[in-house]
Amino acid sequence: MKKFLTIAIVITVLWSCGSSNLPLNMTPLDTLSFKEEVFNFDTDFEYTKKEPTVIYFYSPRVKNCEKQTPDIELAAGIYSDVIHFYSVNYEDNIKIAQAFNIQKLPAFVFVPLNANIQTLSGAILSYHDLEKAFDDIFGINK
Repeated sequence: MKKFLTIAIVITVLWSCGSSNLPLNMTPLDTLSFKEEVFNFDTDFEYTKKEPTVIYFYSPRVKNCEKQTPDIELAAGIYSDVIHFYSVNYEDNIKIAQAFNIQKLPAFVFVPLNANIQTLSGAILSYHDLEKAFDDIFGINK
C-alpha cells in the first residue's frame, strides 16, 4: 500500500510539472491541428469560425512568456464564451510562427470575423490591455 501511494505521488508530481508549461483555458495547437481548427496557412487564410479568435504564441523557456501567461489564461477563462483561444508553443511549431512573421515572444494573433488579422509580437499585455484589445479589435467588452 505504501509503495502504491509513493507511485501515485510521483505520477502526480510528474504530471503537474509537465502540464505547467501549457497555458490553461486555451486549446493547444500543433501544425496539423492549426490547419484543421483555424485555417491552412500554406494555401489561404480563410477563417470559418463563428467567433473571433486569439492565438497566443509562447515558449516555456522565455521569461516574458512566464509573465504574460497568467493574464492570457485569465482572459481566456472569462471570455471563452465569446472568443476562441488557442495556444501555440513557438519552439515546437516554428512553421506556424513563420506564417505570421512572429519573431519575438510572447506574441498574439487577433483574428476578427470581418476584418484583417492583427499581430502583436514581443509585448507583455496586462489583463486590462487584453480587455482593451478585445474591445478595440473584436468589439467585445465585459
